[in-house]
Amino acid sequence: MAHPIVVPKLGQMTEESTIVRWLKREGEPVKKGDVLFEMETDKAVMEVESFYPSKDRFELAMQLNGILASPGFQAWMEGEPLHIPSFLYTPEGKPKVSIFSVAHLGDDERMFFVAMLLNEILSWM
Repeated sequence: MAHPIVVPKLGQMTEESTIVRWLKREGEPVKKGDVLFEMETDKAVMEVESFYPSKDRFELAMQLNGILASPGFQAWMEGEPLHIPSFLYTPEGKPKVSIFSVAHLGDDERMFFVAMLLNEILSWM
């Protein structure tokens, strides 16, 4: 039986996918590179593999939680959402310039923001 899920953007137009076949059972050990399941989008069926060991994922999650909870980052969370077209064009479609100030952020926060911005730009392209 297929299990519908909503996944992060895999491309500009893909917003929903369906897991069509699980290749790992619940509780089965997973190593880096193991194929976990097959996922179907409106364009293709692809295998999704494990890419990050569980222990490392937990450590990363704790670091990300620390960044998101830091006082310096909270001010950024209140700003305009990362919507690339609104940073590049006016509502009338004219080109514009946007400046992102990250001077008030620590190194970890700065790297996190730049990675998020780059990810949004790449998915927009």
